[in-house]
Amino acid sequence: MAFCQGRASVVRRQNAGFAAFPAARRRSATTGRPGDILGVRPGCPWACQCPPAIVLGRRERWRAVLLRGRGILPGGELAEAEVELWGASIAYAGTPRAGSGRAREHDGWIVPGFIDLHLHGAGGGDTMDATPRALGAMAGWAARGGTTGFLATTMSASAREITRATDNAASYRGRDGARLLGIHLEGPYINPEYAGAHAPDAVTTDLAGARRLVAGIGPLLRRVTLAPELVGATALVRWLRCRGVVVSLGHTASTYAQLATAWEAGASMVTHTFNAMRAFHHREPGAVGGALEIPGLDCEVILDGHHVHAAAFRLLWRARPGQVFFATDAMRAAGMPEGKYRFGAGEVTVAGGRVTRPNGGLSGSVVSMAASVRNAVQGGLPLVEAVHAASERPARAAGLVGRGSLAAGQVADVVLLRPDLTVAATIVEGELVFQG
Repeated sequence: MAFCQGRASVVRRQNAGFAAFPAARRRSATTGRPGDILGVRPGCPWACQCPPAIVLGRRERWRAVLLRGRGILPGGELAEAEVELWGASIAYAGTPRAGSGRAREHDGWIVPGFIDLHLHGAGGGDTMDATPRALGAMAGWAARGGTTGFLATTMSASAREITRATDNAASYRGRDGARLLGIHLEGPYINPEYAGAHAPDAVTTDLAGARRLVAGIGPLLRRVTLAPELVGATALVRWLRCRGVVVSLGHTASTYAQLATAWEAGASMVTHTFNAMRAFHHREPGAVGGALEIPGLDCEVILDGHHVHAAAFRLLWRARPGQVFFATDAMRAAGMPEGKYRFGAGEVTVAGGRVTRPNGGLSGSVVSMAASVRNAVQGGLPLVEAVHAASERPARAAGLVGRGSLAAGQVADVVLLRPDLTVAATIVEGELVFQG
């Protein structure tokens, strides 16, 4: 659908944070039925019904925001840009247009909202707490780091505990922060030798109950991490793909051949590449070798400066052009003071940006998506590529249609970055949820 570009925009002030946007006017009608389109955007020569019109009873509210600054245009070009938001959608994204009206000028970068496909917890809350408050804390912290959508990620636990957590996520309706876009089931179907932070007694290699657990979660399940070497894993991968669930390979001692077999069955992703998996050897490339070489696998990486050496990241980036994306793997200490916290298998210590178990092993992270982008750029990655790895690529890898890029018709998820790449504002579905 084409959007008109009438100059008399009718807009709604979102909150005090939008003080710099054009002043708001409301238009209402006293006739017609609830749900009717009752008005036309003033100045529109086509008399079109410019979506989205939000109808509350007999009154409709129109919303528009116009942004100008340096941005990443459709196609990946970095240039002066203009982005027009209508309600929850992007109406226009491209080079500035003459006479398009007043706009908020941003002295920084206008980029797509970041998508985090691996978020266990933050702000003191954890997905496994199974409370709306925990998910709200995660959503708020995520938005402060430029994330506009995330997958609430579980830990290995009993089927009952996982079901409590996923039922809570399914009923969550929070709007103050990043949007919960689905569930990432990490464990319990992983290799106990590479369990990492997962409680060993909660990990199972028996896939007999996996289908029952997955079926109980329902359509909110977007991603499952499993070890491909487990007996029955290949059949489970096929079954999950038939249900539209993305299968990710991780916490694994698999050989190269086992990883390739899972990919042929429909697996399409690797969980925190390099971490919690069999290392590379020239006679048995293992899971890492498969991640580096098998085509069609999207590789997740935690870019916090601790999980992956810069040289290993560069190797992965060159080996898998266009298929590496960032994720945080953040846990409840993200956004909280340093100290000791409970996570997965037990108590962890957070100090100097590292989350460690008593044995010294890493156990999740406290890095944000915006910090991941900064780390990538500081390491020599072009800004466009770093932003794509935090937005377009994870959205595509998880099948999140309509998100991850600045293009007409996409969801209005936008991040305003300062010149130093810190987050100035986060807009989720057209609403300002964070302004720093």
